[in-house]
Amino acid sequence: MICNCEGPVGSRGLRKFPYWGRLWRIESNGDWSRLYEQKLGENINHENWNHTGEHIVYHGNKYSNYRQRLFQTMIKVLWKLNVISKEQLQRNLNHYVEARDWDGSLVFHFPVKMPVSHAVSAGGRNFIIDSRDGYLYLVKEDRDENFKVEKLCIHNSDMSNQDAHPHPVPTNDKKSILFTSSKEGTCNVYEVEI
Repeated sequence: MICNCEGPVGSRGLRKFPYWGRLWRIESNGDWSRLYEQKLGENINHENWNHTGEHIVYHGNKYSNYRQRLFQTMIKVLWKLNVISKEQLQRNLNHYVEARDWDGSLVFHFPVKMPVSHAVSAGGRNFIIDSRDGYLYLVKEDRDENFKVEKLCIHNSDMSNQDAHPHPVPTNDKKSILFTSSKEGTCNVYEVEI
């Protein structure tokens, strides 16, 4: 089983670096450990098993030092104040999607140029992103192990609360994706064919 440790600030012993980390694995005998050695300044979120249980997909961003984290925060503030455009914001964010196997080994790392809200497996090493830029994306791996990004649709949700986050989920037959959006003023569930 995988579980997470959420919250922005460590407040108790096990929540402080280096004893913290988002992703934890729990063995059937009750033993637990971090999935991998998450570094200080590395923020990861929304972990999901792929459909076959081979690996765990999540998204995140990394800040190598305090100065870089301060710069990223300043960029986000400038965007909220309408000083810079959404495109300029996206160029300055270092978001990525990764997957790891049960032993914590990296399966793939894919840098993205948009602010990721969720990354969900779409079978194999393919995945779906719901982005804060208003779109759902399908990322597919080709035969040369390169990833290709395709816009699926506009979700246009205001992302104001958890119900309004799209949380895309592929159907069992992988032919369409279900997601939530508040684009009509209330939260509704939508389906888009792949």
